[in-house]
Amino acid sequence: MTAPIPTKRSATRKSQPLPRSASRSMTLTWRERSRKCWHDHSTHRAWPMKIWALISKPLVEREAYLHRLPEHLARQAELEAQGVLLAAGPLLDVEGNKTGAGLMLLRAETAEAAHDIAAEDPLHKDGFRSFELSEWTLKEGTLLAAFGCEPRGQ
Repeated sequence: MTAPIPTKRSATRKSQPLPRSASRSMTLTWRERSRKCWHDHSTHRAWPMKIWALISKPLVEREAYLHRLPEHLARQAELEAQGVLLAAGPLLDVEGNKTGAGLMLLRAETAEAAHDIAAEDPLHKDGFRSFELSEWTLKEGTLLAAFGCEPRGQ
């Protein structure tokens, strides 16, 4: 017997089915999962912790820090295992060429905590790359369903 496919409410209040992969990965019902994602109904935050966008830019040529890339990637794997790193990857220009910059989405309760996480990256710590942090509010889109959360208002 297959479990029913959960639905999410759109802005027009019509039910839409979620992708089958989303329903298979959920251990809680859609409503239970949704309730766990929301702790502050006044600001409509979709996460128990804030999300931070980190833009990392090189300060030196890539060859100067290639020897430290394994440590950088190991740190990212560690953050991912802890549930802190949501996504990471290089940024490309409009023609598809790498710019040297990278983007990471981090979960942290405060700006100070996000800064500390970013500063511990071996490439930032050793001065090979700089970083800039901005708080990012996830309110709409398929990422909400992928993480088992449901949008709440504007």
